[in-house]
Amino acid sequence: MSLLHKAITLSGACAIGLTLAFAAPAAADDAKPINFRAVGGAVLGGTWNVGLTGVGKLVNDRYPGSAINVLQGASVSNPLRLEQNAADVTLTQTFNTVAARDGKAPYKKPLKNVASLANMNDTSRLSIIVSADLPVNTFDELMEKKLPVRLDRGAKGTLHNVVGAMLLAEYGYTYDDITKWGGAHTAVSANDRVGMFQDGTLNAYLTLGPGQQSHIQELVLNAKVKWLPVSDKVLKSVTAKTGQSIGVIPADFYGGAVGRDIPCITDSTVMLVRKNMPDADVYKITKAIVEGFEELHAVQPTWKTLVPEHMADNLALPLHPGAEKYYREAGIIK
Repeated sequence: MSLLHKAITLSGACAIGLTLAFAAPAAADDAKPINFRAVGGAVLGGTWNVGLTGVGKLVNDRYPGSAINVLQGASVSNPLRLEQNAADVTLTQTFNTVAARDGKAPYKKPLKNVASLANMNDTSRLSIIVSADLPVNTFDELMEKKLPVRLDRGAKGTLHNVVGAMLLAEYGYTYDDITKWGGAHTAVSANDRVGMFQDGTLNAYLTLGPGQQSHIQELVLNAKVKWLPVSDKVLKSVTAKTGQSIGVIPADFYGGAVGRDIPCITDSTVMLVRKNMPDADVYKITKAIVEGFEELHAVQPTWKTLVPEHMADNLALPLHPGAEKYYREAGIIK
């Protein structure tokens, strides 16, 4: 389901006034509209898909007649869509950009047709959510007791599926070991997850995403759940391999349902484009985001961390020439 080609319309994005502190580019760009395919996340109404819809609104406002088709995707497979010329713009996590650059797992070789547009500078957190009555309070306990959990580990092609496998490997296990314990592991759609927690078909959920996710909020409101922390030793071992960071899920998230700060793996979102995408098109998308970043905050509050002065920072993959041109003209990079 993660690669279903479903379009999201541009309706519903809102605009607000803003004042920019950046220099106007010296050369005026042409006003021709652009068309592009953007690949977001697996959840149709999720953070990435809503955010990309907002980007399309910003572009169309500045280049009337432009069109964006927002498709469902998955973090790991999204860069591959660019590599195969099956998309023009996408989002993924820093973990995947480093792996794509170096040709490391989950990729079989370096990806050559991907380039950076912007660092969104958000914080994605890996959550291990279980039914409140599960008789463990840490992930270590879950592994030690080999509980027969019924786990939604996400579809193949999602980063939480990949990192979840790495977590299990730290204890010497795989997803299939859960089946040997009498449990099960599967990938469940957002539409079915709450009902499956309510009837006991699921009692564990692994997910990674920025901010406070709407599908987790729905779960919190309709099922009794809790978060499991991962030990510092395991967090340090996994992040040393992945280049990710260690952070916390704040106690006050989801109306205080988290209850205590939960140590977790964190990552950040990067916007990528096809390396062979026309410079003029990437220039226009970059310009629209920089000029309309406050409008984008209103459309997708999770991206309030996005500020123009840091959009070109800490990128594993080189900037696309079209993005670099705009950043230089605007004085964002020297």
